[in-house]
Amino acid sequence: MKQTEAFLNALQEWEESAQPKIQDFGKLIFFLGYKLGLKVAVADFKMLEERIKYLIQNERIDEDLIVNGLVNAVTEILERNIELHGELILDNEQLLKSKFLDEANKEFVKRELEFLKDRRYLPQARYELDVWNKIVAKNLSKAERRRWELERAAHEKCKNRRHH
Repeated sequence: MKQTEAFLNALQEWEESAQPKIQDFGKLIFFLGYKLGLKVAVADFKMLEERIKYLIQNERIDEDLIVNGLVNAVTEILERNIELHGELILDNEQLLKSKFLDEANKEFVKRELEFLKDRRYLPQARYELDVWNKIVAKNLSKAERRRWELERAAHEKCKNRRHH
């Protein structure tokens, strides 16, 4: 489970180092948990960790597949914060014009629009993505993944020898 540990450590390192955040860490954890089949209203870090381990141990899903998918999902979310920025602003402006929004939702949309239009939004979103990419390059590189794969293969080979 070295890859899982490395991924979870990378997530925590990203959370601690890229402050303040455009991407809410709780929402990110929820989204990742949802992708892995967690059907809860609020997912926390421990639940995500347990779900990953469950899928690897009980469902026999390849650890590399899960971790690589989660790394890609985080990267995609952070990239979308940048790529869809203008579209998000336009969508929120359209929502404000809607006759179907009640006052509470209108206030939420106004705050979201202010947040999106803040001149610090894009530089911060780019910074968060850069920090994530550096962490991934350092801790979850292709070379590291190959090393883990070789270790798993050696472990399996030893396990098979003991059973024969």
